[in-house]
Amino acid sequence: MHILIVDPEPDRAQALRAALAGAGHQTELAPTAGAALAALARPTGPSVVLAADALPDMPVLDFLHAASAMGAEAPIVLLGPDAAAAHWLEARRLGAVDYVHDTEERPWLATLPARLLAARERVERRDRVHRMADALTSTAAAVAIADRDGRLESVNEALVQLLGRDPTREGRDALADLFLFEDAPGTQAEFTAAVRAGGEWAGELQASGRDADPVACMVTLSPIRRASGNVDGLVLTLRDVSDRVAMEEALRAANRRLADQAARDALTGLYNRGYFHEVLEREMARAQRYGDVLAVVMMDLDGFKQINDVHGHAAGDTVLTEVASLLRPHLRDGDVLARYGGDEFVALLPNTDGRAALTVAERLRAAVAERGYGPEATSRVTMSAGVATSEDVREVERSASDLLLRRADRALYEGKDAGGNRVTPWSTALDEETGAA
Repeated sequence: MHILIVDPEPDRAQALRAALAGAGHQTELAPTAGAALAALARPTGPSVVLAADALPDMPVLDFLHAASAMGAEAPIVLLGPDAAAAHWLEARRLGAVDYVHDTEERPWLATLPARLLAARERVERRDRVHRMADALTSTAAAVAIADRDGRLESVNEALVQLLGRDPTREGRDALADLFLFEDAPGTQAEFTAAVRAGGEWAGELQASGRDADPVACMVTLSPIRRASGNVDGLVLTLRDVSDRVAMEEALRAANRRLADQAARDALTGLYNRGYFHEVLEREMARAQRYGDVLAVVMMDLDGFKQINDVHGHAAGDTVLTEVASLLRPHLRDGDVLARYGGDEFVALLPNTDGRAALTVAERLRAAVAERGYGPEATSRVTMSAGVATSEDVREVERSASDLLLRRADRALYEGKDAGGNRVTPWSTALDEETGAA
């Protein structure tokens, strides 16, 4: 350690130098305050200053004031004959960190090196605390400091800006009060347990912003430990991730829209054939697992080819879109309506037995038949429908959904062969007529 001795008394200065050199410290002598200030102004100044409280060229308080004004970082220890120096309080305010009482026998010389080292360490600790406080104040990270029990002690300006309020001024005295846990009781329990244990925790939480508007934050909880290892408090860091959360939600929404578009028929807006098969497979498995019943209604427009031949495909497309819009309101929210291909539609009716399915199919058939279509509603269209239920394929373990569709389709074409504009349920007699299984 480099120690600057500021003492106009040569004998005492040499005694000080010998005692400190004997303890392994480097020393430098300055007989006046002016010489000492010059030494402090060097880029590599002393580590500690030991100064007599009576200097020939200026009062010691002026020396302390000058050293402080020039930004000297070395701690200054005063040396004098008055243990209760009247100017000591003012000297401390100006930066002096200790006062060594100079007695005639000078027994304090033996302990002086350790005393100066302690003064240096004390100032370094103080500077570290100040630097930490400055860092917390100026950092962009939102930080809260709490005691060992998780009660808030201080927050920095970044946290106030993040929340739009200062929680230390609102009577909220616990770390947990900074967050909204209504939808995450498990997370609340984990966070509270970490606070009680003085441990570490990291995760994403909804911070309680102004007017209770939540702010999505990445949160880190860490213990503040003394040199002994004992936990003395807790530090909480919050990082606003609401922009990222919003982007992720927007991406999920976009993916949902893309998935929905991929599942839709471009002309009618109904679900397409591929999506219908996916849903039918899933619902059939569920019905078989829980012993429920579902129905499939296969529908086909009668004489639709004639509309295309006479009025053109554009008119035919108009009829298809109008029929699709007509069918949807006659079904429940949980039913699935799809364009199966061409002028063919199909409906999946969960939790519906054969009798109820026939009623629904008849309602759909009548709705299509009772109105006109096209620009002037002059085109007439009828519809045939075939109905089959999961009870009709109960004996089949595999590919039951495919068989269900084939039987509904078989019933449909039985009705069309009989003249159309009718609803036909599947029966075993239809497969016996064709030899199909």
